[in-house]
Amino acid sequence: MDEEICVSPEEGTELEEICEEACPDTSVPEEVPAPLPDENERNDLLSRIAYLERRLEENERNSTEKKELRELFPDADPENLPDSVAEQYKNGVPLAAAYALYEHIKKVEQMRAEEQSRKNARLFHGELGNNTQSTYYTADEVRAMSRDQVKSNFSSIIDSMRHW
Repeated sequence: MDEEICVSPEEGTELEEICEEACPDTSVPEEVPAPLPDENERNDLLSRIAYLERRLEENERNSTEKKELRELFPDADPENLPDSVAEQYKNGVPLAAAYALYEHIKKVEQMRAEEQSRKNARLFHGELGNNTQSTYYTADEVRAMSRDQVKSNFSSIIDSMRHW
């Protein structure tokens, strides 16, 4: 069967009335607005938006801070930080500053340990303790001596060599 073709007739004509009866409505329906959320839903949505905005700011801060850390401390791994650095960063201290403080504290502790080790070695070998004539020299101290110093301290150097 032949398909019916609907033609838009001029307004106000008899043909228009016939077409309205014979042809289905092809006009686009008006959009029905979505129902507005109630007060609780609106508050939940606003809270979610605020949360997502905070997360976005945190991610941007993390990215910037890690980039700065890599520039200042190329050997540092931003994904595997010491606990003290991570804790300070969580408390608002910039990542590079927290890491710099960690490195400084580590060097100071190492220097203190080395100094204590030297003191212990001197005490063990009598330099600080019993006020004896024997003096203990480390291998580095002997290497730094002149020939005359080695000659004048030869017996103490020999005694020291037993402990190297």
